Amino acid sequence: MTEYKDNNISSILVVDDNPVISKILVELLSRANYSVTAVNEGKKVLEALNTLSIDLILLDIDMPEQSGLD
Repeated sequence: MTEYKDNNISSILVVDDNPVISKILVELLSRANYSVTAVNEGKKVLEALNTLSIDLILLDIDMPEQSGLD
């Protein structure tokens, strides 16, 4: 799990199995002053939601082990 955190700004969870897309989204959103956490598989989403306060989830729905819709 990759995390950039600042408690004074909105937090976004990026869920994508493609590391290039995740890296680009984390970079762009961090520059726009969002707190960004990236995970690369569906199982880690639940872990992140249990430990972090998330305002928005950007979710890849076509992932290999578990779809974003699951």
